[in-house]
Amino acid sequence: MKVQGDPTATPIGGFLGYDLAAGVTISAGQTTAPVEGVAAGSYLLAILATNWNGATIKLKFLGPDGVTNMDAKDAEGNAASLSANGHLGVVVGGNATLCLEATGGAPTGVYASIS
Repeated sequence: MKVQGDPTATPIGGFLGYDLAAGVTISAGQTTAPVEGVAAGSYLLAILATNWNGATIKLKFLGPDGVTNMDAKDAEGNAASLSANGHLGVVVGGNATLCLEATGGAPTGVYASIS
């Protein structure tokens, strides 16, 4: 778990960042391992994949029931998702637990972070 002020957190570009995936395959309908304790703030979500295989990858956060993953939103209020290599702005609530979910395919070689 990495939290703001944690000296072991990985700085990305001089700012606190969180790695969400590192070279993984995400099976359709599955999620990545959760990243806990993400500090509240506005972030840039960046996702790269070697092969998207027709997939869309969504940023999810753990809901108030502690079980259900809910769609995170971009700055326009749409589900925070990408279907090709790229980035978008997202807002994250305090002490969030985040993961990625693939739909419509199984992308391979997925790298993702928020910073």
